[in-house]
Amino acid sequence: MTLEVDLRSHILSALHADSWYQSVRSEIASGRALEVEQIFVKDIIKLHDIPRKIISDRDLVFASAFWIVLQYNLGTQLNYSTTYHPETDGQIESWTSSFLWSPAHSSVQRDISQRSGNRAEYPYPFMTADAQKAASRSYDYIVVGGGTAGCPLAATLSQHYSVLVLERGNSTYGIPDVEDFRGSSTTNPNVAQAFVSEDGVQLVRARVLGGGSAINGGVYSRASTEYIRKIKWDEKLVYESYEWIERLNAFQQYKLSTWNSATKDGLLQAGVLPYNGHTLDYLVGTKISGSIFDENGQRHTAADLLQYANPENIVVLLNATASRILFSLGSGKPKASGVDFRSNNDGLIYQISLNQLSINSEVILSEEA
Repeated sequence: MTLEVDLRSHILSALHADSWYQSVRSEIASGRALEVEQIFVKDIIKLHDIPRKIISDRDLVFASAFWIVLQYNLGTQLNYSTTYHPETDGQIESWTSSFLWSPAHSSVQRDISQRSGNRAEYPYPFMTADAQKAASRSYDYIVVGGGTAGCPLAATLSQHYSVLVLERGNSTYGIPDVEDFRGSSTTNPNVAQAFVSEDGVQLVRARVLGGGSAINGGVYSRASTEYIRKIKWDEKLVYESYEWIERLNAFQQYKLSTWNSATKDGLLQAGVLPYNGHTLDYLVGTKISGSIFDENGQRHTAADLLQYANPENIVVLLNATASRILFSLGSGKPKASGVDFRSNNDGLIYQISLNQLSINSEVILSEEA
């Protein structure tokens, strides 16, 4: 049971490095800097205008004199990801959320944002903002954070145990900035929280049910079989977990956007072969991965996985910020006994207890960085 929960949570949380980045990396490493510049101009600037800012990996490739001088000449502010925010370190998220494009694209985002407001919906009967009601009972498990790991974790645990999910944000449902692919979820204060890392990099973190899957670029890919074997996971259980997630969160993109088409063509022209077509598997070469956006451009976040939950065994409490984990000594060894949390609706502090009769009861921290 524990292994199954961990696999489902880990699979949805992980994003693999962008294959376009790997292509550019190999080009620079081979000394073909001019070709890289041509690809950058042809497949990015030509189609999307000159980016105003890029957050790039801090390694020998992107910290090279070529990359710095090229961006300086283009007038682009170049920032580097750091260990303080590893989600941008070589991940697809850094490409999708860090390119700030032309005013034309921004105007579309503003239109969506103006319509968004805060009209969140509660599609599940076990989803609530009533802190007093949620705190009126005890639970086998309290999951702090309803993000990309917390949602599948809670849904799985609820099959056999009572579960409370504490999410500081609101529901993702009914907010166009989240649901529509043209939305600007990273700039909506009801969805994302802006912060600056210790070395001055401007970033955002999710503050809504579904976590990072409500604001990131939405690329989905499986890990390599080699990786699964290296960390000694149960391969059969891994692939069952993949399918469990993919039924609701991964969609094939048969009609590619201009950006995706240009990226695919650029990779093939650069010799990143073979071409593997549409596949979710981790393969050498170029492929078209899955997306959490469906064919209609609607985003499907980790919150959708709550459809798998046993509604009799789960409560998802929104607008609730955990402030303290409570412990009891019992037989001498400290054991979590509950959580203090603040309701963002009424500002009051509530205390929720674990089921002391259950030997499996636990508080699980599943908040994002």
